[in-house]
Amino acid sequence: MDSNANSVLILYIDRDGDIEKITNVKTPIIGREENLKVAQLFGLLSPDDSDLNALYYSIKIYDEIKSKGNFKSCEIVTISGDPSEGITADIKIRDELIKTCSLIKPDGVIFVSDGGRDELIIPLISSIVPIISIKRVIVGQSKSVEETYMIIYKYIKKIVHDPYLSKVFLGIPGLLLLIYGILAIFNLGYIFSIIFLLVVGTVAIVKGFSVDIAIKKEWSASKIQFIAGILSFILGLIVIYNGINGVYEFLKTEPNPSYLQILGVFMITPFAYGLNTLHSLAVCVIIFLSGRMVDNYLENKNIKYEVIYSVFIFSLSIVGTYIGFIITKPGLPSNLWGFDFLTMILILFLLNAIMIVTISVYERLNKPNTPKEK
Repeated sequence: MDSNANSVLILYIDRDGDIEKITNVKTPIIGREENLKVAQLFGLLSPDDSDLNALYYSIKIYDEIKSKGNFKSCEIVTISGDPSEGITADIKIRDELIKTCSLIKPDGVIFVSDGGRDELIIPLISSIVPIISIKRVIVGQSKSVEETYMIIYKYIKKIVHDPYLSKVFLGIPGLLLLIYGILAIFNLGYIFSIIFLLVVGTVAIVKGFSVDIAIKKEWSASKIQFIAGILSFILGLIVIYNGINGVYEFLKTEPNPSYLQILGVFMITPFAYGLNTLHSLAVCVIIFLSGRMVDNYLENKNIKYEVIYSVFIFSLSIVGTYIGFIITKPGLPSNLWGFDFLTMILILFLLNAIMIVTISVYERLNKPNTPKEK
């Protein structure tokens, strides 16, 4: 402390104005007895407020200085700000501090602070009267800490009892831990990282591209078409995998094939029931179109386009198969299945044309007659 200071002021500033608001006692509060009365009243009305600790600490410092006789004179004062804690509060504090200093005329102040926002006014104090020392009150449990614990407890309780949040924050981590535990029993814990990445990656893709919303939308629009689409998608993945596997087996026997040969092998790799890759992919598309066809039929809508597209796509798969055989086996005769390439294209073209004409005639004959306007 400054030995040249003859008069010191123990200053506590309640910047948010809780003391004045709760006790209805106007500040500045000057003198030990007055401050003690206010502290007791404030303790009865708001015992959990950190300002109470700072107020009692100010009185304690006053008593210590008085007993030690460090200064010729010592006084204690409490000043209150405003709940806004803004410019209004600072102006009020400044006015009350000037008023107090004009009455007591201290050589310096010992500023008592409970930390945080109250210390923002240190420059304001030092512009009016020198600050000899700053005493901070360290409270075991302040109001803000208590509120933080209550908020944390509230959210933990919500996570446990809310069905949706418990699935996300407890169910999924619990499932991952269970999977890791089972894998660890069989010394397969290293697989967990792969599974974890797959799960996180899938969730990120689904949420990032709003796949779940799109699925719900399609399911609501047409359940039949949605199921057909899922079946065709899964079958398509299996067919593509089978085609890639066929290429892999082909590369074992042909170390330096051309890109056209690899493409041809992929196109004609056998799949099931005498179908190859192209036939099977065409079936996938037809399954999807069939779902839309059934859906349109139930809603009394036109289905001719789905029929035309289905026949046309399967025709393309036949032509593609012929091309695949030619690419893969250049020495193959110019005819396959009893037809040469051009004859097969002509036959398929005629079949598609006949189907389109037949559907158009059928549609025209079954079109309801509309009365002519007179």
